Amino acid sequence: EKIYQMLDEMYISGSEWIRTLSPKTLEKKADVILKINQDIDLALAYRFPVFRKTMAKNLTHNTGVQNMIVALTSSLPTNLPIIGIIISLLAVAGETTVLTLNQLKLCLQIAGIYGLETNLFDRIKELWPLVGTAFGFRTIARTLVGMVPLAGPSIKGMIAYGGTHIIGETVRWYY
Repeated sequence: EKIYQMLDEMYISGSEWIRTLSPKTLEKKADVILKINQDIDLALAYRFPVFRKTMAKNLTHNTGVQNMIVALTSSLPTNLPIIGIIISLLAVAGETTVLTLNQLKLCLQIAGIYGLETNLFDRIKELWPLVGTAFGFRTIARTLVGMVPLAGPSIKGMIAYGGTHIIGETVRWYY
């Protein structure tokens, strides 16, 4: 009942439809409700626990796709003769920074929707293993790119997505 009252107060799109759903069905339809209300989806997940799991999974997927694209595009220059070596060295430094920051942002967003402080310094004791794991995933990816020159960028992109997915799901489970 509290959920329905808050939906009315917040002018949530589809609240009439949401009222017809049982709590179990509401949880199953969380993805649709969050998509309809994309501009306030983080706030919905924060205010209503029934949306948290779905929102965390959505955040994890979206961040994983972003990281896959970054990893894929940063490894393409390695296939160029001579100049590719120089460009790839610069790309690796930037890629590692971008991927790690994206993963940290994901973890803080998930902490936020579960009602926890989103200050990095408050979460550092929980998130410090992320940095080591991130470097481990990237070391594996770089090794595979070198071993499989043509398929390497695709493999690297898949590892970036998979690594981000593992980190996001682990943090969701933890919180």
